Amino acid sequence: MPQEQQNMPLRQYAIVRILDIPYHVDKPFTYYLTPEMAGRVTVGGFVMVPFGVSNRRVMGIVTELQSHADLPADFPADRCKPVSKLIAEEFVLSEELLGLCRYMKEMTFCSFGDAAKAVIPTGALRRIHEQYAWPEDPQKCAAAEQYLTSLSGASSPEADLLSHLQKKKTVRRETLAQTFGAEILKIADAMVKRGMLERTYRLADGENAVYQMYLSSPIPPDDIRAMLEGDAALRETYGYRHRSAAYHSVMMRVAAAEGEELQINSLETQDVVGSAALRTLVKEGFLTVRREQVFRNPYEAAYKTPPADDNVLSEEQQAAWEQLTALYRTHEPKAALLHGVTGSGKTRVIKAMMDEVIADGRQVIMLVPEISLTPQSVSIFCSYYGNRVALLHSALSAGERLDVWRRVKRGEVDIVIGTRSAVFVPFERLGMIVIDEEQEHTYKSDSNPKYHARDAARYRCTASRALLLLASATPSLESYYKAQRGIYSLVTLKNRYGSAALPEVVMADMHGEVFDGSGQAPLGGTLSAALHETKEKNEQAILFINRRGYHKYVSCLSCKNPVMCPHCSVPMTLHKKSGPQESAAIDPGQPQREIGGVLVCHYCGTRVRTPQVCPSCQGPHLHAFGYGTQRAEEDLQTRFPEIRTQRMDMDTTREKFSHDLILKSFRQRSFDVLLGTQMVTKGHDFPDVTLVGILSADALLYQDDYRASEKAFSLITQVVGRAGRGDKPGRAVIQTYNPDNEILRLAAAQDYEAFYRGAIRMREAMVFPPFCEMVLLSFTSAEEVEVMNAATKISEHLRALIAPGGEYHDVQMAVFGPFEAQVYKINEKYRMRMILKCRLNRRTRALLDRIMTDAYTLCSGRVSVSVDVNPSNL
Repeated sequence: MPQEQQNMPLRQYAIVRILDIPYHVDKPFTYYLTPEMAGRVTVGGFVMVPFGVSNRRVMGIVTELQSHADLPADFPADRCKPVSKLIAEEFVLSEELLGLCRYMKEMTFCSFGDAAKAVIPTGALRRIHEQYAWPEDPQKCAAAEQYLTSLSGASSPEADLLSHLQKKKTVRRETLAQTFGAEILKIADAMVKRGMLERTYRLADGENAVYQMYLSSPIPPDDIRAMLEGDAALRETYGYRHRSAAYHSVMMRVAAAEGEELQINSLETQDVVGSAALRTLVKEGFLTVRREQVFRNPYEAAYKTPPADDNVLSEEQQAAWEQLTALYRTHEPKAALLHGVTGSGKTRVIKAMMDEVIADGRQVIMLVPEISLTPQSVSIFCSYYGNRVALLHSALSAGERLDVWRRVKRGEVDIVIGTRSAVFVPFERLGMIVIDEEQEHTYKSDSNPKYHARDAARYRCTASRALLLLASATPSLESYYKAQRGIYSLVTLKNRYGSAALPEVVMADMHGEVFDGSGQAPLGGTLSAALHETKEKNEQAILFINRRGYHKYVSCLSCKNPVMCPHCSVPMTLHKKSGPQESAAIDPGQPQREIGGVLVCHYCGTRVRTPQVCPSCQGPHLHAFGYGTQRAEEDLQTRFPEIRTQRMDMDTTREKFSHDLILKSFRQRSFDVLLGTQMVTKGHDFPDVTLVGILSADALLYQDDYRASEKAFSLITQVVGRAGRGDKPGRAVIQTYNPDNEILRLAAAQDYEAFYRGAIRMREAMVFPPFCEMVLLSFTSAEEVEVMNAATKISEHLRALIAPGGEYHDVQMAVFGPFEAQVYKINEKYRMRMILKCRLNRRTRALLDRIMTDAYTLCSGRVSVSVDVNPSNL
């Protein structure tokens, strides 16, 4: 018996889930561990493994380790492949996070790999590059050279390929296809099989840790000085024979430190040494180098800010804290909803709860919905907890995000504040997860895995026996319904903190207001007067409009058609050119019309110059309608030149930390008015803001979504709540054509309970969440016919499965569609969808899993099929 087969009973095996694999073949695969790997591979670690018939190298994650005895009796151990290599050894997922990956796969119908890639920080996993190489083996090399010689004089793909690789030695697969075309890859694969080329794999460069180097010497400083001054005996004793001034300069500076360590950078910046001298002195033992990891932290300056106060709680806040503390001290998984009016001091209660958890030796994750909210959270919590706080959001570089994970793993962090993905930080002593403004749609991911941060947080709190604390002035109907039923503990704050009162709200009826050339002017008379008065009092204002750009759209007065995006089925938005970056993205060969600016698609990002004639009828009567943040900003500057205005939307916050800079400037009174989209509406606390204006409230009310009223009430309540949070009274002006609208009236009164009672009755009558689950089945393809055929086949298959006598006849489900998506085409891809109403129990999940698996055989490979449970938008 061969030695390999004799050793099989002694082998260890790794159960691996492949990261990049289609849903229908996503399952565990078994690999054996070589003796070199056996002691290094751990559960939760990432590995490179051969996969498929061609044994291409792919990345996977180890979910289990087994011995030979653990394998099924019929397991083909002789055909088992070995683990090739360890990847990202410092980023190993705990059993809890592996369990979270399994949970997300089961509940969101993604692959295990998609879930794992969401949990691990961006930049931790390096891409595997497949390469073709000229053979190193002498016999294979000779055979390749002989074959190439036989092709000399003939122009053929084989000759071109071999000549190229003989010269380059190694070429990436993608580069080869770009150079010679995709067909060359088949020829290269054939050459590999014949032994004339080799296939190799290389890990791409990743985000490495950053280190600071410190220099010292084992030789006493006095001896160094004497030796450099010519003491022959000491030179002989230490074996120092260098004469160059570069070597002497390094040694003299080390001696001048009098035994203290020197940063290597401090030597290099003074031009006293080159790297060759350093390497030689270290190699010969005259110098020693100590390496210390440096963590990139752009918020380090915030740690030095003193706390604003001692976080003294009011009587109402103290009662809330005591209620939450009682839940936490059970050390059982608990969930609570902290519901308080805007300005009631929910953050103070949260901070007091953090004190409780940290004093108990445990850790806290706090989620915020927007990057724009992190600067305020930084200033508050960093002032109290210093460098025990870490920030995590998408505006950070990949290296900065990796360093947050490294600090967490080293136990240097007690609190992580961040957006949705911060829910995955690898705390081992997790005591509480806070979700601030828990109703926000940004907590729901729109790409695989389509998870909700609230669900991931609930799983982690259950696994860690921790407290889940949801906080909002306008909680989601689903969360408040659970609180009413006792699933969550309801904790309320009914009054504003201190002497602050809720703002006075004015409904500004826009009927009879002045129209300009593009329709209704952004600022009506009531709001204009209020702005003038606010400026006179030297106070500040926040203005909100839920659309960026200059005009909403450009339309033809002749044929009534708007100018559409050439790649999407949506009208384009008119923007004013604001800089060279925007201008550079436009084809300069297109003529410019007097409307000016550029048309931008907010879905695919396409930019074109405003056309001179209508693209549909070639008529010359193009006209711009509506307004966005740019138009409102211009109107403000024209009518109130004395008012300093800062616009805050996606166009002005593209740079790193631009949110921080704008909000800091506004807080420091560099501007009088902050004008922006949703990023100015929630969570901010500016004591000098006494006026809030909602420029177009009606645009929030009439949306094609069963959550439209809830979203409108929440947004209006939140933005109104920005006014009068300090000692000065506040007011809000809501511009509307429907001043008697019930949603506007309840939002103005901050009467959430009344809104909830009406909304929940409507949800129950129409059977919408929380009385069912809404499941969105989406079909996407660049081929319109393909996507229609796929949607039809899946619809027929699903209906057959749940029909009487079908395999899933016991599943109660209402099926709607297929029909076109609200935006049918985005970036040259057509979209169809189906909507399912159901209860997401075990049988329903099995049915949806079956649909996703069968989609591979029922649909063309050119059609993408996905499932989204309770999507943020329908």
